[in-house]
Amino acid sequence: MRQAVVENLRENMDKKIHIALMSIAVKALSAYYRCEAVEIEDNIAILLGIESERQEKSKLTDALQEVQAAINESLNVSVTVSIGSEVLGCGAIAGSYRHAREAMYYRIVSGAGTILPYDDVVARARQDFKYPYNVEKSLLESIRTGKDQEIDPALDSFFASIEILSYDFIMLSINHLLFSVFITTEMASATEKGQVTDSFSKALIKLRQMETTGHIKRWFANYISSAMQKAKENRKSATTNIRGELAKYMSEHYCSQDLSVELVADLFKYNPIYFGKLFKDYFGESFLEYLTRLRLEKALEYLKENHLTIKEISTKVGYSNATYFTTSFKKRMGISPNEYRQKHLLEPPVSSKL
Repeated sequence: MRQAVVENLRENMDKKIHIALMSIAVKALSAYYRCEAVEIEDNIAILLGIESERQEKSKLTDALQEVQAAINESLNVSVTVSIGSEVLGCGAIAGSYRHAREAMYYRIVSGAGTILPYDDVVARARQDFKYPYNVEKSLLESIRTGKDQEIDPALDSFFASIEILSYDFIMLSINHLLFSVFITTEMASATEKGQVTDSFSKALIKLRQMETTGHIKRWFANYISSAMQKAKENRKSATTNIRGELAKYMSEHYCSQDLSVELVADLFKYNPIYFGKLFKDYFGESFLEYLTRLRLEKALEYLKENHLTIKEISTKVGYSNATYFTTSFKKRMGISPNEYRQKHLLEPPVSSKL
């Protein structure tokens, strides 16, 4: 019940505003023309009786500017006025209204508070559709590479190139850009397809409610900036997670003699060459250097005890050949495994043979 009362109050308020607007407009225009006003589809339509077309264009513009000024002074609101085609008979009134509605769409380019004659709007709007693919490509590449400073110039160029199109093509271009930007920014980070679809639908509704391309361009700039920041945080989080998973895997499987960069790359679904570079970025050393260090660190622990032979230790830490293990150990530690054992043995030594 409470919601119904609120809606009723809002409806009554809208009606009062429309009545006030209509009254002010008719009063201002009556000084110039015979006129009749009516409310159609929540719009105020005014039929003007113009005796002669000569010099009427500038006179009509002056009269409509006076209407805008009077409304702004009385109600402190800015109104946009569109002018339909000339009516030569009663049967053409509906067509003129339709043209005025069509001209009104172009406030998306001209902005609120402007005067939009149908003939001028139609003459200005290009009907051949040329979508600015090169500009879009540049914008998407800036998003992918994280070049924040290139986003605004790319958006400026995109919207400047579509504002000369017809209204339908302007909106088609905006919708296409939104889809392309969403693919670039959302797909990589979304966990479920439904999340992307839902976000796209909400954004589409928002854009359709905006009055001008200036507002839409600012929305794109803010959205892209936020999405790029989110992507950076996701990459940082993903890096931490993958690094942790790799370290855990290596710690658990270092003793496998079959362990290789190709095997681990395939397991983590990376190209081996790219994975090798990625691994070094994560750990500061190559895959082989990391594996060798890990194996020898484990070997040091075994060498401090006396119940395993050097050959047994080499096998336990992933070497198939004890001689290679000894060579690798000496190269890194400066002494042989036996020499290290003699220095660090926790219990009396037993004989060990390679």
